[in-house]
Amino acid sequence: MIVLVKKVLIILHGSKVYSTEDTIKNFIGRLSKCLEKIFTDMNIEYALLTHNLDDLKLKIMKAINEEKVREVLIYPLLVVPGTHYEDVRKLCHEVSNKYGINIKILDPLIENEEFVRYVASTLIKEYSLDSISNDLSRTLILLYGDYYIPISIEMNTNMESIINAVRNVKFIFTDDVKVLSFIDTKYFKPGVKIVCECENVEYTENSLVIITSHTRLLSKLINMINTGLKPGIIIVTAPTLSENDLKLKVRLLEYDFPVVVTNNVRGGPHIAGVLLNYFLKQVVTG
Repeated sequence: MIVLVKKVLIILHGSKVYSTEDTIKNFIGRLSKCLEKIFTDMNIEYALLTHNLDDLKLKIMKAINEEKVREVLIYPLLVVPGTHYEDVRKLCHEVSNKYGINIKILDPLIENEEFVRYVASTLIKEYSLDSISNDLSRTLILLYGDYYIPISIEMNTNMESIINAVRNVKFIFTDDVKVLSFIDTKYFKPGVKIVCECENVEYTENSLVIITSHTRLLSKLINMINTGLKPGIIIVTAPTLSENDLKLKVRLLEYDFPVVVTNNVRGGPHIAGVLLNYFLKQVVTG
């Protein structure tokens, strides 16, 4: 028998409808297929909540006694933290103390910012593209067919301040040369120097720093700013792949000069190019 170290339990509400469990099994299968590309040993099961926690307790005890699991990750696919969620927490606390295993329970969906953005992007998609009043959001959606990207964009100032900062740019520093292939030259101001380097440089108030791929540069960028090398504007479209990446982007948004970031796992030079094109176009036509 293969001894498992960890187990994942997905908790869902049960139903009297016979086909519901088939739907759940199909979902767990699709989820497992997605994750097996990354984890070769992830073991996922589901537990149904009905009028009691019997199914959940049965699955946890099976993991402990038969599979010798020492760590259980529980993801309750419950929208709000109601009575069921509190009952689950209580049960897991009791089992954890009694058997000396680590049981981690994730937050309900309503407390997850990614879930909020997923709902928002779905509403944008179903509402009407014609009703979108924000030109930048419309451009991003039309180019990539991705309703999620516009929601993830955060700015620490208004559009007018961003456009003014772009208008005064004389140097562009980027961590990825590919961003240049997405820039529309008809909006590009003559005389602007482009440098594919973000680490060993000296920024000025006329500099635009674009980080599209390497999140490791964020902490270095913050250190450089804190020593006095303050650029005119920063655009960060590197994917947010960890809690630390998110914290660094939030830190950048606290500065008193224009900063634009995308806060999700999607990102890259193409998004930076679209943002810059939009800002440059506003400089020319605004």
